[in-house]
Amino acid sequence: PSVEIDVALNGARELYLVVTDAGDGKSCDHADWIAPVLVTNDGEIRLTDLKWRSATSGYGPVNLNRSVAGGPLRIGDRTFDNGIGTHAPCVIAYD
Repeated sequence: PSVEIDVALNGARELYLVVTDAGDGKSCDHADWIAPVLVTNDGEIRLTDLKWRSATSGYGPVNLNRSVAGGPLRIGDRTFDNGIGTHAPCVIAYD
């Protein structure tokens, strides 16, 4: 399923994108951050245009604009060009 996340980050100096395994015993916990952006007074900044400080993934690499398996970013039958593909547990850190 898809979940939209909108969080106020006023004054924040760090940003963490976190994916957990939900504790449900499933081992294929792929996750795609679709078109992630920071909204500032000057407009939007795509997270895919920024260099992360660190990124860890429970399986495979953290990928820009493709899934953790290297394929397209997908939610259901929709494909997306912009995003970050990873696998739980995952932490992506930005300054």
